[in-house]
Order: sequence, then structure tokens, then C-alpha cells
Amino acid sequence: MLKKFRQLMNKDEKGFTLVELLAVIVILGIIAAIAIPSIANVVENSKKDSLIRTAEQAVEAYRLAETSSDLDTIQTESSGAALTFSELAAGGYLENSDGYSGSVVPSEVLGDNDSATGESTYQVSVTGNGYEIVNKNIDSITRDDVNEEGTAAANASDE
Repeated sequence: MLKKFRQLMNKDEKGFTLVELLAVIVILGIIAAIAIPSIANVVENSKKDSLIRTAEQAVEAYRLAETSSDLDTIQTESSGAALTFSELAAGGYLENSDGYSGSVVPSEVLGDNDSATGESTYQVSVTGNGYEIVNKNIDSITRDDVNEEGTAAANASDE
């Protein structure tokens, strides 16, 4: 009897049944449906944050050029008081602006000085990574100010 029991238990069953395989596929599908959209949001937010940090870096480069009294030598006739990323990079104030373009304009030019403190603020425009920031005050830029490239002008005309 013990011999028969061992024979019954030692069937040469190898592999998985179709139901087991389908259950695994369904579980993997559910996990993918949940994970992929959240990963896409993380990537999008990272690109937007990168553009904001690039804008902040450009403003710091402008401030450095301003304090070193080197603005006259790096400004071109066409840019006026605004400095482009390529001008800041050419002057040695901005490192590697590859993939990004834009400009920095001080508030004095725009007439937006903070009259209470006399401090300058800066307005930036930046394009890169498929996103853009158009004419925003550097002190108040958020992710909501970052638009997909080419849509900022359309959004402004809708408002």
C-alpha cells in the first residue's frame, strides 16, 4: 500500500498549468498598469524641475556678471540689458548651456524694482528638454509655470 501511495505522489508533473500562467500574467498586468503612469509623472516632474534649476542658474550667472562689472563686455547690441544663455556661457559665467536657450532680464529694465527694498528681481525665459518657461519672475517660478515647448504662447492667448 505504501508503494502504491508513493507511485501516486511521484507523478512526473513538470511545468505550470495554463490557469497558473494566466494568473501570473494578470497580476503582472495589474502591477504595470499602476506603476507606469506614476513613473511617467516622476520623469515629467524631473524635467520641469531641471528647467527651473537651469533658470535659477542663469540668474545667478547674470548676477555674477553684474557684480564683476563685466556686463558691458559680454552684452551685444541686440540684447540690450538682457543676456542670453550663449552670451553668459561665452563670458564664462554659465557652464555648458547645451540643450537650453533663453535670456535673463533685470527688473530695472522692466520697471519692476521692489521699491520697498530696492532689490532687483529677474525675469527669465528658458527652453529645453521639450519644455519652456516664458517671461516669468525667477522668485515665483513653480512647476505650473513650465509648459510643453510651443504651448506657452497658446496658453497666454487663451487667458
